[in-house]
Amino acid sequence: MGVDGGGTKTTAWVVDQSGKRVGEGRAGGSNYQTNPEAFAEIQRAVSQACEAAKIDSHQLTHTCFGLAGADRSEDITQITTNLQEKHLSTFHVVCDTEIALQAGSATGKGIVIVCGTAVNAFAVDSFHELHYLGGHGYAFGDYGGGLRYLQKYFGQSFEHGTSGRSQHY
Repeated sequence: MGVDGGGTKTTAWVVDQSGKRVGEGRAGGSNYQTNPEAFAEIQRAVSQACEAAKIDSHQLTHTCFGLAGADRSEDITQITTNLQEKHLSTFHVVCDTEIALQAGSATGKGIVIVCGTAVNAFAVDSFHELHYLGGHGYAFGDYGGGLRYLQKYFGQSFEHGTSGRSQHY
């Protein structure tokens, strides 16, 4: 199973031995730093995917969780503890930027920038060294995410009035 969990949505996929997708589940945001219901949302997506695949979650051989908010070792520890309490299969947890890079790079090297609810960047260089940038949240300078643009442009719409004319930014 693969789980992609962000600030606003979580998607889980069950694949068979050949890699064919046989089940999918969707739920709300699963960044534990911003959503107190994050682990319930993860469980919801996992349960839906298993139900669609007509299997029990205990039948999963391995699950990879690529989650927003899994930016530092203490985050991974916290998330792992909570997932173990849900009695999920053998699994590992990485940041959502890492699964994005793996999905988009044939060599496993490159740079990925996630501009979702927040902003985060991850890179693997030619020496296979990992590099992280961001993931601290809006209060700590992660200004490039959807929240920043919402605040900026929604506010501007009120500054310019709501006369019904379109504004281009």
